[in-house]
Amino acid sequence: MVYKRVFVCVCCLLPAFTFIHAQKVIEGTLTNTHTPPAKAVELYNRGIMFFNKKLYPQAINVYKQAIAADTDYIDAYDNLGLAFYELGRADSAERYFGLSLKKLPSGVTALQNMGMLKENKKEYDKALEYYNQIVKLNPQAPEGYYAVSRILSNAGKYTEALPQALQAEKLYQAANSPYISDCHYQILIIYFYLDNKPKAREYLALCKKEGVQIDPVLENGLK
Repeated sequence: MVYKRVFVCVCCLLPAFTFIHAQKVIEGTLTNTHTPPAKAVELYNRGIMFFNKKLYPQAINVYKQAIAADTDYIDAYDNLGLAFYELGRADSAERYFGLSLKKLPSGVTALQNMGMLKENKKEYDKALEYYNQIVKLNPQAPEGYYAVSRILSNAGKYTEALPQALQAEKLYQAANSPYISDCHYQILIIYFYLDNKPKAREYLALCKKEGVQIDPVLENGLK
């Protein structure tokens, strides 16, 4: 599985991330059970190689070929959208994320990436709608709670953001996710702005142990 982080500094230095192709199977909803043909998979894997080398135009070309070989290849739509995103072509990225969601409305990857695009456009209410859909469709996926918490925090709604962040932490821990440190940093920020210094210091120590780069304003404020 290939991961891609995209950090969006909206306010309070809250980190955001997205996946390249982490399609979730969601119980009780439309799921991606389609198996692409070998040719499409070969092209898709070549696209990943180009993407990881930051050769985005080449990745776009190959992902389009994969989609031509299989018009129901959800992961190829998602990755094609991200390749356009990396080139700063947000409208094209949104188009392909939208096509992905049209074919798989329960696609966590596309929902998360659409939310990311809306955040970057400062359309926070729309971003929140996409992230809340992740929570609704897959309550065991930490990404939705994490993103909802981030949006609420950016709006200064720290009391509402805290339970979302703590639920994300619980699920990241259960999944042994590499993103648990990002979640811990977000919880640190929330406690800091809630003026709960004992809990903020607890998460500060945890973040330092995990090697997270701490905003000096936060660290100095907790001395």
